[in-house]
Amino acid sequence: MVRLSPLLLAVCALAACSSPAPAASPTTPPSPTASPAPSGCCTPNPSEAYRELPGPGTELAPGRYYKAGFTPPIGFAVGEGWTTVQQLDGFFDIQDDPGSPDVVAVQFANVVGGLDDAVEQITSQPNTRVVETDESTIDGRVGVVAVIETTDSPDSHPPVFRSILTTAVGPLSIASGRRLWVSLLPVSNGVLAVLVGGSIAEWDRTLELAESVLESIVIGD
Repeated sequence: MVRLSPLLLAVCALAACSSPAPAASPTTPPSPTASPAPSGCCTPNPSEAYRELPGPGTELAPGRYYKAGFTPPIGFAVGEGWTTVQQLDGFFDIQDDPGSPDVVAVQFANVVGGLDDAVEQITSQPNTRVVETDESTIDGRVGVVAVIETTDSPDSHPPVFRSILTTAVGPLSIASGRRLWVSLLPVSNGVLAVLVGGSIAEWDRTLELAESVLESIVIGD
């Protein structure tokens, strides 16, 4: 579970924040008409149009999407079962089952500071452990990936949150019982974090669900 600082955000979804998920069920809009993404995003083939990501709480029809106003331009594809949940200036995410303890979230964030600083942050925070680190490549861009979890008991109730990374919208935190895959990539406006969050108990399922989304990401820098 990843969250944004509660001092900055009052309303968030369970997968990314400590606040409860919205009571209203996600809405399913009429099938949107595909339209070209902004200049620079997100495909070399103009016929492969991207839809603008709809508002928070919307179930996504399978297809390609981009987030209007996010820099750098990001394109990605989803299959059945994903919902767009949080959309902020410099941060957005999609989730497979908002409100579930085992919700899987794929998140995009602009990071404060340079790549070395960001790597230092996510690998040296107190009360967290680094499960593994490696090189990561997304859309041909080489960066650093780390898998993080807290040192708290996975059964802590309520969950214990630990800060891991400072982003454009404030600190991100991870909850006990959750695990976070973080890829840090150099981009034109600084550092882009691509994050995958899921429960430790269902981590294999988390990676399986997120894999196709990660493989589809196009960065229109």
